[in-house]
Amino acid sequence: AVLRVSTVYTGRSQYIAEFRGINYQYGRNFWRKEVPELGPTVGTRFLEITDSSSELQDYLVQGQNDYFDKTHMYTQTIYNMQTFYVSYRDVSEIDASCYERAKAIADQAIEADIPAQAVASGYFSLERDIREEAMAKYLSVDSRIKSILKELVGTDRPKTTKEKIEYISYIKNYLADNYRYTISPGAVPEGEDFVKYFLVDSHEGYCTYFATAAAMMYRAAGIPARYAEGYVITQKQIADGEPVEVYQRLRNDVYGGNLAAGHRVYVNDTAAHAWVEVYMDGAGWVPVEVTPSNEAGGVFGTGTGDMEQYQSQTEQENEDEELEEEEEEEEQSGLNEEDAAADGDGAESFGAAGKFTAVCIAAAAVLLFAAIRYMILSRKLRKLMRDGEILPLYKHLQRLLSHTAYKCPEGMESEKYADYLEQADSIFKKYQMQNMMQIVLKQRFGGENNTVSKDEAQMFKNNIYAIRAELLKSMSTVKRFLIKYIWVL
Repeated sequence: AVLRVSTVYTGRSQYIAEFRGINYQYGRNFWRKEVPELGPTVGTRFLEITDSSSELQDYLVQGQNDYFDKTHMYTQTIYNMQTFYVSYRDVSEIDASCYERAKAIADQAIEADIPAQAVASGYFSLERDIREEAMAKYLSVDSRIKSILKELVGTDRPKTTKEKIEYISYIKNYLADNYRYTISPGAVPEGEDFVKYFLVDSHEGYCTYFATAAAMMYRAAGIPARYAEGYVITQKQIADGEPVEVYQRLRNDVYGGNLAAGHRVYVNDTAAHAWVEVYMDGAGWVPVEVTPSNEAGGVFGTGTGDMEQYQSQTEQENEDEELEEEEEEEEQSGLNEEDAAADGDGAESFGAAGKFTAVCIAAAAVLLFAAIRYMILSRKLRKLMRDGEILPLYKHLQRLLSHTAYKCPEGMESEKYADYLEQADSIFKKYQMQNMMQIVLKQRFGGENNTVSKDEAQMFKNNIYAIRAELLKSMSTVKRFLIKYIWVL
C-alpha cells in the first residue's frame, strides 16, 4: 500500500490530494507547487458557525429544513499522520442560493435578521478574504492559452454560483465529447506546449491532460481553479474498509466532537489520479472530476462510480506496517530517555570525570539514534524491494538519482526525462528507461484500464534492482557509504 487512510463513510468517494499546482508554466509544461493547506478551511469554518445557530441555518435555507443536506460537504480524513478536511460532495450538489446568501452576508450586501454574534465570529470576513485571495492567485492563464480557449469555448464569464456550476458541467461535457481518454498518448513534441498540443493537435490523453486543460478553462472563465494530483478512494473501498474509530468533528454536534465509526483503507498505487479543484464562494475548494467516465470504465465522473476494487493487504503487510510504527515510537522514546539522562548527568557532573561521562552518554545517544534509524530505514527498504510495487520502486529510484548527476531537471516531463537518462548514460539505455517510464505512467494513470502485465511488472522490478546495483558500483567509496548507510537508499 502507498497510503493508509482513516475516514468516515459519507456515500461519496474521497479525493486525497498530495500535490496542488498554483501556476502552470507554458512551454515548460509543469505546475508550480502550492503550499499545502492544513487545518480548517473556509468551508469548515462556515459549518462551525452555522451549526451552532439555528436562526442562521433557517435564514440560509429559507426555512426549507434541509440545512444539513445543503451545506455539509466536508469530512475529517486522517493520513500521513495528519488530519485533513476533505470535501466529499460533487460541485453540482452545492446549493447555489444558500451560498449566495452567505456571500451576500460576507460582502455586507444585505441586512439579514440573524444573530449578531454569528456575523461577528469571523467566518464572513474570512470568507471574503479567502475569496479575494483565490481570485488573485488562481485565475492566471498564459495569453497564448487564452487565445486557444477563446476559439474553443468562447469567452463566457459566469457570475452567480448557479451559473458557475452550470459552466463547470459544460466544460466537463465539452472535454468528454471532444477528447479521448488514453494512457498512451505519446510524448509531447519538442518545443510544444503540453496544453496546446492536447487541445489543438492530439485530442487525447490521460487524467493529467484533462485536469490541466480544465483548470485553464475554468480560470479563463473567471472561476478560480487549481490542478490536484493524488489518490481517489471510492465509497465502496471506504465501506469495505477495516472498522476503526475516527474523531469526527464536522457533525451536528460540531463543538462537542465524538469518535465516529470509521473505516481504515489501504490504498494501492493504482488509485493515483489527477483532477481539478475550483473555489466556490462560501463553500471553499471543491474537487471536480473532468476525466471522461465513459473512457475510464466508469471510474470517474461524479466521484460516485466504483473504481476497480484493489487487492486487500495481506496480514503480513499489515503487521509490517504496525511493526514499523512501533519501531518509530520506540526510537522516539529511546531518544527522549537518552536525552534526559544526558541532561541529568551533565547538570550534576563536576570536574573532568563528570564531563567525560556526559560526553559518553551524548555520544551513545547519537549512536543509538543512528542505529535505530538505520534499522528502520533498511527494513523499509527491504520491504520495498520485496514487495516490488511499481510506483514506490520508481519513487525510490527518483530519490536515488537525486543524489547523482542524473537528477531530473526542473519542469522536465516524465517521458522526456526517460529519454534524457538514456542519452546521459548507457546504463539507462541498457535497461530500457523509456519502456519503464511507460509502465510507470500506465500504472499511475491507468485506473481500471491499467494494462501493466505481470511480465512487464517483473521486468520493471528486475531493471530497478539492476540500475540501483550498477549506480552503486560506479560511485566512489564515500558516496556509496553515504547512500547505503546514511541516506539508506
